[in-house]
This record gives sequence, C-alpha cells and structure tokens, in this order.
Amino acid sequence: MNPSRDNICKTLKRFDEDWNRAFKHKFNEHEHSERLKDSIDSLNNARNSFAHGDSPSSSFEDIRSYFTDCVLIMNMLDEVVNE
Repeated sequence: MNPSRDNICKTLKRFDEDWNRAFKHKFNEHEHSERLKDSIDSLNNARNSFAHGDSPSSSFEDIRSYFTDCVLIMNMLDEVVNE
C-alpha cells in the first residue's frame, strides 16, 4: 500500500477514528495542504516508477522537496498518535 493521504487516513481509522479525524484536520488546515498532498503523491509516483525499472522524471531537488514535505506529514502523524 502506498502511503497516500487517503491510505494514511484509512489506516488511522482502523486504529482509532479520533486519530483519523485529528490527522485530516491537521493536514487540511496546514497552510500548504495541497502542496503536501502533491508531494506525497509525487514521491509515491517516483518510487513506483523507479521500482518498476523506469526512470523517474523528478529531479533530485524535486525529490528533496517532496521528502521535506513528507517529513511534515510524518510529524503530523506523530502529533496525532502521541497526543
């Protein structure tokens, strides 16, 4: 399962509905929520492309930016499950 925003929410919901709601709220209220969603989707696409023998079209700088955004997402997850 790719760690898309929707898949993260589905997994959180299986553990605790409040975690799911809190994560969605934090994610959607972030000032750059659309960029974060695009970053996690783009990072998944690049990983899938590479894993299937293709050459990702993303530059190293793009990947660095996606990764930085994904760290923000992981921090949101950490805050939600450790509150």
